[in-house]
Amino acid sequence: MNSLPSIQEILQCIEDFSREQSKRTQSKQEIESEVSRRLGITKELLEIPREKSRSEFQYRLAWALTKAKQKGLVERTGHKQWTFKDPLSGSRHGI
Repeated sequence: MNSLPSIQEILQCIEDFSREQSKRTQSKQEIESEVSRRLGITKELLEIPREKSRSEFQYRLAWALTKAKQKGLVERTGHKQWTFKDPLSGSRHGI
């Protein structure tokens, strides 16, 4: 990949990933690693700075996780912990 994916592209990847990870809790770091692997993001792109404490990719991932939470795909279950919801339970909104 030559450029960082948009928040929407990251969100789509999280939606695809959530179908496989139903009811499984993962750390934000595990999700970051899996999303970057699936999207083929290079190490150089992952290291583009945004703020003092995080990269541009981490910033976009945080927004994508927030949007995924709003859509009922994941829920935050602890400090930097996210649980993927069962896609068959509750209401889900399309992306």
